[in-house]
Amino acid sequence: MSHPLENLNVDRTPRNWDERTRNGAPHKPFLLLSILDGLDQGWITGNKIELSQELIETFRMYWNGIIGEHRATTIALPFYHMNSEPFWRLVYADGAKPYANSPSLGGLKNRIRHAEIEPAMFEEMSNPASRKRLWKTILNRYFSPETTRQVTDLSEFNNQTHDYAGHLDSLAANPFQVDHTGEKEIQYRVTRTAVRDIGFSLSVRRAYNYTCTICRSRLMTPTGYTLVDGAHIIPFNSSQNNDPRNGLALCKSHHWMFDHFMLTIGPDYKIRLSNWLDENDNRVEDVKKWDHLPMALPDQHRFHPARAALEHHFHMFRERQ
Repeated sequence: MSHPLENLNVDRTPRNWDERTRNGAPHKPFLLLSILDGLDQGWITGNKIELSQELIETFRMYWNGIIGEHRATTIALPFYHMNSEPFWRLVYADGAKPYANSPSLGGLKNRIRHAEIEPAMFEEMSNPASRKRLWKTILNRYFSPETTRQVTDLSEFNNQTHDYAGHLDSLAANPFQVDHTGEKEIQYRVTRTAVRDIGFSLSVRRAYNYTCTICRSRLMTPTGYTLVDGAHIIPFNSSQNNDPRNGLALCKSHHWMFDHFMLTIGPDYKIRLSNWLDENDNRVEDVKKWDHLPMALPDQHRFHPARAALEHHFHMFRERQ
């Protein structure tokens, strides 16, 4: 008897898919691989599967890496249509009307609490040895040998990124150090610059719940991209400091303004705006309202930005006024 993961109901319209995905839509396989990654990395711990940012970004990593960004999609499609599989059940919010057609990502997050994986299937997924077998089952059934190698590389990269982000999280338990240039890097941390950059961004954005510390924006595109960056307070190239306490979650506009000293955050955690914003016919009334107001701090005190790092940026900010 075949395994349920070998018989997923996927679109096999010839004009839509090619031999890379064995002529089938890869949405459901990518979602299942993302869930297996979440179990490996520890951000999925139970059979209630939520549309977390980690899940959304992992799915998008696989999609962009194999299919390409030029062909837009959303995790909402497999998350919703997986309901046709015997091991998956959507749990709607109280009073929410079930969808009759494919929803948007925003609509799905508003109306559905989570999906539940059938207990026997989840028990199999939770066991490390059987999880590896399920991984191989999905790759062998839905991807060509070449694509399988590419998916495996993406998964390894994703694991390194989360491993590094976890390492950075652990730094917050120790006294803060401004300068890390004399430290010897652990090998996995420097395998690729992207591991370092993405791992830092993940650690910081996660600490701030993907919310801009200045304007409190928390915006996601229909395909799952987030507005918020993980920004260094003291630049990495001068300090080699990826401690999350040397980071702020900033929307792209305020990240640019912070890097160009149009705004700063003082060691008192209050926002300060540059006098230059009143010059040259600048029109930033929506930003000015934040002047001298407190920043939005992470829920966990250990991830609050280091005052020494803020003082460094604040000093440079004042020199430029």
